[in-house]
Order: sequence, then C-alpha cells, then structure tokens
Amino acid sequence: MSSNQEAIAALTRPNPFAALFQEIAEIAQAALRRSAYFELRNVSCDFSGGILTLHGRVPTYHLKQIAQASVAEVPGVVEVHNRVEVTASGAFQTPNAGWREHEMLVSAELG
Repeated sequence: MSSNQEAIAALTRPNPFAALFQEIAEIAQAALRRSAYFELRNVSCDFSGGILTLHGRVPTYHLKQIAQASVAEVPGVVEVHNRVEVTASGAFQTPNAGWREHEMLVSAELG
C-alpha cells in the first residue's frame, strides 16, 4: 500500500473517540438545559479533542458568559470556544438585566 493510500485509509477510518466526544457534548448540553436561564437551552455544543464549542444566540452578553461558565467544568473540557452570538434585540437591554433576572429566580426558589 502506498503512502497516499495509507493517508486516505487513515482519513476514512472512524474516529475511535467519536462516542466519547458525543457523550461529553451531551453532558455540556444537559448543563445548559438545567440552567435557570431559558435562553441557554437553545445553545448547542460540539466537542472534539478537549475543545468544547458553543453555538447559538442569546439576547445579552451576560447570558453568553453564563453559557460559557456553565460548561467550563464539564469533565474532559480543556478549553471552551464561545461562538454564541448576542442578538441585536439584546443590545438595548440594560447591562444588569441578567442579574435582576437571576435574583428574581433565586428569590422565587428560596421564598
């Protein structure tokens, strides 16, 4: 077998880590679905070789940061690439809007 044929065979071989990568992405996805922030439930995750990539849209930069923090401690994740976009509709909200939402949710849970 020539080196060219070996290279093609290597590229077409299934990734032995594909199932593990998919499981890590699903764990991260579950962490986002458990969030008190409804908007994070639409953020998707891809994982490969230690890098978790987030995709989707949220209305505020605060929620983009919360999404990243929510998945940063997932086992196997070495680095998070946050490709989440902040939609134009979120650009007009006050900077602390996310904190007020969070405080309301926490006080509702405690009260």
